[in-house]
Amino acid sequence: MALGEPRRWASLVWNLWLSDDGTRFESVEYDLTKSPGWKNSTSEQQQFFLTAAENFLLNCSDNGDYRQSAYPAVWAVSLLHDKVQSDQQLRSAIASRWIGAVFDGPSLGREFHQDLVAIAFALASRPSTDHLFKELDRQNAEHGDLLELHAFRKCWNADLSARLVAWMNCTPLKPKALGYCLSHLCLCDPPVAAKEIRSRLVPPPALTADSIPAVAEIADAALAYLHNDTWDFVWPIVQANDILAKDVIIKLSSNIRHSLRGDKAKWNEKQLADLYCLSRKFFPNEPQRRGGDYTPEMSADDLQRGLLGGLVAAASEEACKQLLRLANELPNERIWLRWRHMECLRAKRRVSWNPPPPGLVVELHSRAEARLVEDEDDLLEVVQESLDRFQKQITHTVNPEAEVFWHWDGADTKRHNFRPRDELFLSNRVAAWLRRDLVERKVVVGREVQPRTGKRTDIYLAAVPQPALGTNAREITVVIEVKGCWNQDVRTALEAQLVNDYLKPHSLTHGIYLVGWFVCPAWANPRNHLNATTFEHAQTEVAQLAFAYDGTANPEKVIGYVVDCQYPS
Repeated sequence: MALGEPRRWASLVWNLWLSDDGTRFESVEYDLTKSPGWKNSTSEQQQFFLTAAENFLLNCSDNGDYRQSAYPAVWAVSLLHDKVQSDQQLRSAIASRWIGAVFDGPSLGREFHQDLVAIAFALASRPSTDHLFKELDRQNAEHGDLLELHAFRKCWNADLSARLVAWMNCTPLKPKALGYCLSHLCLCDPPVAAKEIRSRLVPPPALTADSIPAVAEIADAALAYLHNDTWDFVWPIVQANDILAKDVIIKLSSNIRHSLRGDKAKWNEKQLADLYCLSRKFFPNEPQRRGGDYTPEMSADDLQRGLLGGLVAAASEEACKQLLRLANELPNERIWLRWRHMECLRAKRRVSWNPPPPGLVVELHSRAEARLVEDEDDLLEVVQESLDRFQKQITHTVNPEAEVFWHWDGADTKRHNFRPRDELFLSNRVAAWLRRDLVERKVVVGREVQPRTGKRTDIYLAAVPQPALGTNAREITVVIEVKGCWNQDVRTALEAQLVNDYLKPHSLTHGIYLVGWFVCPAWANPRNHLNATTFEHAQTEVAQLAFAYDGTANPEKVIGYVVDCQYPS
């Protein structure tokens, strides 16, 4: 045995795995140091085992009968693993004497076995490659499970990818074997995999009953391992054929349902929702789980649970949107999906909430007029409240100020020929009010509000964060576009000017379309380009003009606001 006689080495290593009472084998692993025999040996005995393993590898070979010597060879390399990494003599012996045993070692694909294959491939690439494709031929002919590919995971390179593609092109592959090849390429050489997937997919009009199994394997590999690169051209093909789609869902149920738990970030929210919707089309009912075989229905049900769980865990605005879409598209599940939407919404709020500093909370509590502005919606609400106070100031006080918006001839009780001031005056008056009301009164806490006029009648209102809010707080802006009811573009300027000229070009989303209402008995020849004839009707009309921009169908959110500028009677 010390000289490395194969039969005696094999006998020794098997005996090391015997239980302490010698009646049974403990669980067998690659690492001999975990065996009962090794643990119960003295240091001298353990050194003897190391020497015997080295002699076995240096002086013996598999002689073509590598199936019989696979375990002893693997155990010997395992025991000498650290030395093999640096000892050129041992590495050469493994490459020249034990190629067959290394490749046909037990439990193909395990990480240690992949290390052995990488060593052999580095020293003898041609014999290693020849062995790989010989095994692939055999496995394809027998069952289609190309397990040998897993062993080459750590030494895979561009040459192996090219040879595998050539082998795929000249070999009649079972559908399962095709799936193995593409899945392996997805993991080891994604660009080559994407190219092969695109070239081998059959468009829906050309699909036949004979081609569907192979296309299902292609789609399964693409969606399970390379979905972000292939989704746009694979998913439409899957959706177009129900037989293909059901087959793909069954395969995906096995491949991705576990990965959804720990790797959700690789799937975007729409992909998760699309998969769920298609899966429910073919597997709408919850299966009976009474033991026995794990059925496709059970697998699909687990996939569906994982997909919904992935959407909820995403805790994003898009995830909430997709859950509402599912609730609309699957009316029988509407209530359940809306509950999941609420879970996602709560999770999103937990993730995105940034609590204000204690000092700001104290200030908010001590001043009833103080407001905390965290986003554009908050600032829009604050500005609307200020405009309400502006309206009260000019029309509902003891000395109303609405007359400042008018020109007239004559003086005192002989005033006549009333006519409204222009839009620029109204815009400047509103900007001055906002500066006094919001800035000087410090209504917004934690931010400095900075009103400024734009091109002519537009007002930009920026809320700049102060240091108390931290470095992550961003500047928030609302744009106000001012128009008089006499302006001939008053019904179109909301979209043409406020949205298209001010918001979109500057990547802004929130605005107020402010219209001054001047129609009153004092104005002898009023010009009004709204359809409304009263202030109340004007409020309704301008609100309807802004209805298309409510922040749901479009990112832009606009509020229509009418200021009553009638000359006081």
